[in-house]
Amino acid sequence: MDMIKRPFVSLCQAFPALAEEWHPNLNGDLTSEQVTGGSKKKVWWLGACGHHWDAVVYSRAAGSGCPYCGNRRVGFGNDLETQFPEVAATWHPTLNGARTPDQVAPRSNSKSWWLGACGHPWEAVVANRTNKIRSGCPYCANQKVGYGNDLATRFPELSREWHPTKNGDVTPSQVTSGARKNVWWTCSSGHEWRAMVFKRSSGAACEKCKLVGLSELEIGLYAELKAVLGEHLAPVQHDCRIATAGGVKVRVDVIVGTIAVEFDGSYWHEGKEDRDQDKTGQLQELGYRVIRVREHPLKALSPQDALVRRAPTGHEVATAALEKMLACCLIEDEAAESARRYIFYGVAVAETEARRIIAALRLREYGELSLAEKYPAVAGEWHPQLNGDLTPANVMAHSGKSAWWLCPVGHAYEAVIGQRTTGDGTGCGRCSGRYVTPATSLAVIRPDLASQWHPTLNGELTPEDVLPHSGVTGWWLCAKGHATQDKVRDRTNGLVCQECPNSRRRAVY
Repeated sequence: MDMIKRPFVSLCQAFPALAEEWHPNLNGDLTSEQVTGGSKKKVWWLGACGHHWDAVVYSRAAGSGCPYCGNRRVGFGNDLETQFPEVAATWHPTLNGARTPDQVAPRSNSKSWWLGACGHPWEAVVANRTNKIRSGCPYCANQKVGYGNDLATRFPELSREWHPTKNGDVTPSQVTSGARKNVWWTCSSGHEWRAMVFKRSSGAACEKCKLVGLSELEIGLYAELKAVLGEHLAPVQHDCRIATAGGVKVRVDVIVGTIAVEFDGSYWHEGKEDRDQDKTGQLQELGYRVIRVREHPLKALSPQDALVRRAPTGHEVATAALEKMLACCLIEDEAAESARRYIFYGVAVAETEARRIIAALRLREYGELSLAEKYPAVAGEWHPQLNGDLTPANVMAHSGKSAWWLCPVGHAYEAVIGQRTTGDGTGCGRCSGRYVTPATSLAVIRPDLASQWHPTLNGELTPEDVLPHSGVTGWWLCAKGHATQDKVRDRTNGLVCQECPNSRRRAVY
């Protein structure tokens, strides 16, 4: 049988609009009248956008357009240097080989090296530097350890409370001060507990040592001053409430006769200079002479302020206060002589008394106001081992202190007491699905989505680390090899790869 020869239909005839983009100069003698729409010849094109590029004829007939306008090739102003000059300015000058910002697409998934104004070099995916979140230096953001952002360098006093044996090989110099990592700590009283690093660097301390409205340091200061000056200046009081001329009560750490002594911890008093000076003025109007002992790096607010190192002892604060009393001639005769002896010998004299006061305050029972009396059901979940000697009778029902709890199915978790008793009350994060567990992770609940989790672009984060409805943004790799970013919950709700043609962006289940 004779083959029927199909008539020749040129590109010019079949796709006249496309033929208009045939490059007038770069294709030699070949014209759009000499090829069909199905030709596999690679030729040059000139789009209405003014960009020229080479592409196979049949791919153009199938709908492909300018690769520069579509950001599939770099050139004609769609490069990183043109689109994001401020990001290109941080391109590392030596670690990227011959590549330069004008050769890279802003949404490229390739990794490059960067050098910030901070002087820190780091490696990051180009697209992560140009998306809405715009990642920056991971060292300045405490996402990586290095260049002095580690716990040991920034908070040496906390490093001294790092548990020596329960953290494996991890040391304070290997975690950032803002790390969301649960580690073991041990305080000077021998208590052991777990807490996230960032909570410790934000001011959280040993819950067993924590006192309502007070601190061990204040008690130590009071005990030392009472031992030194109690026989000569009376009364020596701590945690005092004094009514001002306007009827407002102000709290004073320690009062020695007519001298008010305040300890200003850096965490609570940083940026509060106006408030502290107002309080000093109110006390002076009532006839008190005020001494503030301010923790490094706080600055002195008046000549009567003393400065101490970060995380001082009660003895060190008492010594600084006594030195300032002597320098300002606030004490004399026997009181002054007692202060000089204390400073000369440089030894704490009231540690036993301070421990006695602290123990009594810590185990104080609150009766009808206690958690045990007001919320017996919540008190029933009080952890029997992890709260030390503290019981539901020793805490107020709406306390801001954290405690350990044991839910009915056996999960141990930490939560603020007041949050457990306010409104609906917080409960076990694992049972409620707020925290990921081996049984509630994306890997278990949605293995189909877990299989699309990008194997390299998510760092150490895995499908076992996120909940199906998490707001965390992750990288995904579809069956066709497209790498895209989406929130986990959006993928769980049906969102699919936005790069796949005709995906309609939302799947139908």
